[in-house]
Amino acid sequence: MEIKHLKVKKDLIANSRQRRGTIAVGAIAIILVAAVVISSIVAIAMEYNAYSKNVASTTETAALKAKENLLVQASTSDGNTAVTVTNEGSTPSIIIAAVAVNPTTNSLSYYSLASPVACSVLGDNTFTINQPIQQNWPTGVLTSLGNVFWNTNQQTPSSSPSPSPSPSPTPTPTPQPWLAGWNYRISHVINAAAGAGTGYQVMITVHYASGTSSGSDAYVNGLSRTDFGDVRFTDGDMVTQLNYWMENMAASNYRSQMT
Repeated sequence: MEIKHLKVKKDLIANSRQRRGTIAVGAIAIILVAAVVISSIVAIAMEYNAYSKNVASTTETAALKAKENLLVQASTSDGNTAVTVTNEGSTPSIIIAAVAVNPTTNSLSYYSLASPVACSVLGDNTFTINQPIQQNWPTGVLTSLGNVFWNTNQQTPSSSPSPSPSPSPTPTPTPQPWLAGWNYRISHVINAAAGAGTGYQVMITVHYASGTSSGSDAYVNGLSRTDFGDVRFTDGDMVTQLNYWMENMAASNYRSQMT
């Protein structure tokens, strides 16, 4: 009887150890699940915080854009164009470029500035473009917030050899359609290769720096993201997006792609 009694005790001890082992494994599993849940909550909180900051930044930018109001005057003399800007808005403005429209072809010319021009509230500033702009071309300035303000005067030649009849006012060209959500664009004509057919892919190299676009090279004058993630291509109607794929990219330098 004593031998059987000892065997029962041994069985009880073994069962007790198994139960403790099961409890320990269960506790570890619960801890691991809790850690995964906590990590997921932290990741969601960080993502929401980033989204909230982005929304706040976008809202603030839109509010500042609505406060900008610039009076622009331009005049051409000795092969240069002087542009005077008066800030009549309620927020300081930073001018990053000048633009002009050829009313005959309705094409836009873009003039990069060597450095941004600041214009305080109720203040004025004058900068020079080292190119003559035709007197009947509407001229404007582009701000860092994406607003464009056009000149309120007709440019006058620096000298008139003889009196001439006053020219008829040149109507402001009809605004062209824009791709929704984009503030900047450049016109780059792609000529079809002989016998290429429809849908033939063309290589375009987009440069981040300033330059003159021609052939297969297009320059965005530093107005895109450094990774070119916001660059799009449209058809001649300026709103229908074209398919493209990126072949290679060097940040803040260039991006080669087929479109």
